[in-house]
Amino acid sequence: MSKLANLKKDIAQLSNPSKAQALQKYFKTGKGEYGEGDKFVGLTVPETRAIAKKYYRDLTLLELKTLLASKIHEHRFAALEVLVMKFEKASAKEQKQIYNLYLANTKYINNWDLVDTSAEYIVGAYLQNQSKKVIEKLAQSKSIWERRIAIISTFHFIKQGSFDDALKIAETLIYDKEDLIHKAVGWMLREVGNRNLKLETKFLNKFAIIMPRTMLRYAIEKFPETERQKYLKLKPAKPKTKDIVDVSKSSEVSDQVIKLVVKVIQKSLPKTKQEIKFGIPFYWPFCYLSLKRKSLIIGIGYGAMLTDPLKRLQGNQKSIRHYIVKNLADIQPEYLAMLLEESWELYEQGIRPFGQNKTL
Repeated sequence: MSKLANLKKDIAQLSNPSKAQALQKYFKTGKGEYGEGDKFVGLTVPETRAIAKKYYRDLTLLELKTLLASKIHEHRFAALEVLVMKFEKASAKEQKQIYNLYLANTKYINNWDLVDTSAEYIVGAYLQNQSKKVIEKLAQSKSIWERRIAIISTFHFIKQGSFDDALKIAETLIYDKEDLIHKAVGWMLREVGNRNLKLETKFLNKFAIIMPRTMLRYAIEKFPETERQKYLKLKPAKPKTKDIVDVSKSSEVSDQVIKLVVKVIQKSLPKTKQEIKFGIPFYWPFCYLSLKRKSLIIGIGYGAMLTDPLKRLQGNQKSIRHYIVKNLADIQPEYLAMLLEESWELYEQGIRPFGQNKTL
């Protein structure tokens, strides 16, 4: 009997029908749930890991690929545990083979425990000193599990004291619709904060107001209660109905809109100089305002480089993106301020927008 057959036999011998039923409920395997169709036989995690450890030296990558494609959850969990164990002791060539096998079979890594037990130890470890383009691509995948692999992989970098990639993927996933992604992102933000609270706080000060509640709660779980409440009480400003006036229906709205935008600009960029061009305020060197087709166009420098989770910026020019406003409700003052302040930060780094070198 092959080692693979022996592993499956050991798992079968420890099967527990009542435990399997509980696990299928816990891992949401019902119709329409995230783990739909998954089959459990009822082993505990320590039991499955012990079996994986027993056989990891003897199983080939081809056998593990077969095991990973099994319909039985514990088989797939064991396969991933073996891959992790092999990766830790493998040569650079073998690690690449394991990494490639992993990414080629993500459709079988299809529940949160499977991702969490493997992603950081294989994908994260392999990419430690390499380009992170792969996880950036995974973060934009239609697959919830590939998106979770992306953020959980950054746990390896976090443990090494490198936080930029985790924060970058967190930004990408801020508006993800899945609760399991919210929890994973919040968890990684908390892990960043455990090592660099100042960096996590900076991220939260920028994004907490637009983060999903679950993500925020996970991120601030260990904060002092007063700090937790401060973040939990943040709410995006919602204009009153009477303030929502369509430009196309009123000749006076343009002035109202411009006044509010100017107020946001002056508050966000107090050191900028205002110039009037064509009767419209121009704030050197960060942004300009113009009217077009009954809309206010806010041209923002560094637009291609700015964080824009709400996808408000339009256009494809190298330096400029347009923030288009048709009524007061479109302005979203806090969000516009965030974009302008980030533009200011880039300016302070010595980068100049609009291809200019003019100083303040």
